[in-house]
Amino acid sequence: MRNVSGKVALITGGAMGMGKLLGAHFVRDGAKLVIWDMNKAELDKTVEEHGKSGGKVAGYVVDVTNKDLVLEMSKKVESEVGPVDILVNNAGIAAGGDFLDVPIEKHIKVIDVNVNAVMICTHAFLGGMIQRDIGHIITLASAAGLMGVTGLSSYCASKFAMVGFMETLRLDLRKRSVKGVKTLTVCPSFVSTGMFEGAKAPALTPFLSTQTMVNRIYDAFKKDKAIIMEPFAVRSIPFLKSISTPGMFAATVDLLGVTKAMENYSGREKIAAGKTK
Repeated sequence: MRNVSGKVALITGGAMGMGKLLGAHFVRDGAKLVIWDMNKAELDKTVEEHGKSGGKVAGYVVDVTNKDLVLEMSKKVESEVGPVDILVNNAGIAAGGDFLDVPIEKHIKVIDVNVNAVMICTHAFLGGMIQRDIGHIITLASAAGLMGVTGLSSYCASKFAMVGFMETLRLDLRKRSVKGVKTLTVCPSFVSTGMFEGAKAPALTPFLSTQTMVNRIYDAFKKDKAIIMEPFAVRSIPFLKSISTPGMFAATVDLLGVTKAMENYSGREKIAAGKTK
């Protein structure tokens, strides 16, 4: 989908962070932007800002973990704006700390927002894309979906799930000979959005600036890439795991400082469903 002019792009958690910056790309290129977010104040502010740049923007307060509400709002968007051509599953949360130190309710919330909501939203829009034989599903996963990170048990679980979900979705579309609907899985290391404030980036994987990562996501989308892993060291993870025993890989993780990355974590615990990355 090299030309997004006139297309409808919906971003969950699009009022702040990477979702907001990604929305600016779509607005710049002439897409009709739809933002779903739980933070009404930030949502209204972002809609106004994008609107001032000449974009066609609509904002809706949506809890993306609410299946019935998502179905209702998906119909409302189609009626008021048009059929969704591009879905960006951006909303996400994290709960940092050793597994037993984090209340189980927070772990469950992470899975609700990072996994269940993605499948609910994708299920709501994918059928229409297939019928029209045009569409793009972009899902924000993580390098934490490629390897475990000490102190991020439920977050890693959710991102591993998204990597598997998106890979399977791509294969499902291939089996059905659907050529016009594409998918993109995004797997960055730590990004400077505030979510992982206080965390220490492991060796070879410095914090990525939000704008830089968003630029790379949009470029990968325009080029129909299936997956993007940033920075370079993240792209080596599947290979390293394939040639290592579990013990060897764990030793490598220790050496790079992954096991200590979350020791001083003080990032936002954004438990309200649907807030941005």
